[in-house]
Amino acid sequence: MGSDLLTFFVLFILSLSIVTKSDDDTIFNVVDYGAVGNGQIDDTNAFVKAWQETCASSSSSPVMKVPSDKTFLIRPLQFRGPCNSNSLTVEINGNLVAHSDPWKWECEDDGCQKWIYFHRVDGLKLRGHGTIDGRGQNWWNKQVLEISNANNVYLEGLKFKDSPRMHVVLNGLTSISVENITIDAPEKSPNTDGIHVSGCTNAVIDRSQIRTGDDCISIVDGSSFVKISNIICGPGHGISIGSLGKNGAYDKVEYVRVSDVVFTGATNGARIKTWQESAVQITNVTYRQFLGTSRGKTAVKLNCSKTKRAKISSFMTYTLSRWTTGTRRMSAAMYEGESKEMRFLKCYALNKM
Repeated sequence: MGSDLLTFFVLFILSLSIVTKSDDDTIFNVVDYGAVGNGQIDDTNAFVKAWQETCASSSSSPVMKVPSDKTFLIRPLQFRGPCNSNSLTVEINGNLVAHSDPWKWECEDDGCQKWIYFHRVDGLKLRGHGTIDGRGQNWWNKQVLEISNANNVYLEGLKFKDSPRMHVVLNGLTSISVENITIDAPEKSPNTDGIHVSGCTNAVIDRSQIRTGDDCISIVDGSSFVKISNIICGPGHGISIGSLGKNGAYDKVEYVRVSDVVFTGATNGARIKTWQESAVQITNVTYRQFLGTSRGKTAVKLNCSKTKRAKISSFMTYTLSRWTTGTRRMSAAMYEGESKEMRFLKCYALNKM
């Protein structure tokens, strides 16, 4: 009896250790691959090794971990899929910083255009409470993060600071959720869009604060079913659809809903921007419940190209809840150049197709 009990106890302890070992094997901490995290030593190679094992892991939900209380100096990184798991997490609780000197980025081909790049990683969860600092003060011409060509992507909790160009680029994604992120760059920093949405379907951006030198959020060609809500924007250029139709391109954006936005000192509220001689189609756009301050007199402006090929249809805006510093005016730049004040606006083929 005593021997059987001892055997059961030993087997129970072994089973616990096996389970624990399995759980530990799904976490790939960059420190275990040589990352120092003092903000001085380059940790790029450790991140590459940790990613390779995370992506190749046979676990159903592997985690690449960037621990808190450390600052990791990294050069441009490309995290490429497809990976074995369709539910992969990159958890960033520490801080990531770029080299302040672009000559130290040591990129190949066009790799320097993106500092952190995820491509074809389905089921990616990029989250944490760390700060991603692009150190762009001396050279505003590169973007911090791009996620492209993937399905079911989730971005949550991170802070982005001083991108050399766009902070977060969402490109060619299906089912993307962005929640509770913070973006901060100087008001005069050029082309530092907060979140840039290109060719995405079923995109949700919620509960985020964006202070930047360009559009807080920009939505361009090929995007549809985009929902933006609970945003604090400013300083910055507002929330924009466009620019669309450059060099006469046929661009299309549809089913965009923007609601519950607070603007604080933005140069614009909401904008739709098209190029002259463009061929664009923008349908089913809804703006509602804006409040705050702007530097201009117009809160919502449709600035349409004076051609006969642009089309904006089924567009509607609602009365602003509260707007100061400018006026309570919403206007549309019509084909004839007229501008009308209105509480409810519905436009069909503004440029007389």
